[in-house]
Amino acid sequence: MFINKKTGASYGFAAPEIESDRNKDVQVPFPTFETLTPTLSSNAASVDVVRTTTLVDLGSSALAAAATITAVAGGKLPAGARLMVKWTNGGTKYDVTLKKDADTTCATLTGVASTTVCYEVVWTGTTWQLLK
Repeated sequence: MFINKKTGASYGFAAPEIESDRNKDVQVPFPTFETLTPTLSSNAASVDVVRTTTLVDLGSSALAAAATITAVAGGKLPAGARLMVKWTNGGTKYDVTLKKDADTTCATLTGVASTTVCYEVVWTGTTWQLLK
């Protein structure tokens, strides 16, 4: 149960009735959000993703070339965690390649000329999956 310290209102958690979860200890991660603003070096950056919802913001300045982001799922990142990648393109569109480690590409996020774009991917427990 959660209690709002200002109002005194209490909020309970209503668990779903899932038969396969009967008599199991099911833990639900507390939802948290973080914005990461990595600095690109040689058009690449690595970020550690540890929260259930994360925005990787490559800044408001237009990319000067295609970029690669390695999003390392840190700690006990649960399956279902969301990652958004946002960047701006000038007159030339540049794509962002998303990797889970140095060797494994998960998705190519397509840029659009003269537009700020944002893509969302979900952690499956083993890889980042692009949502369409």
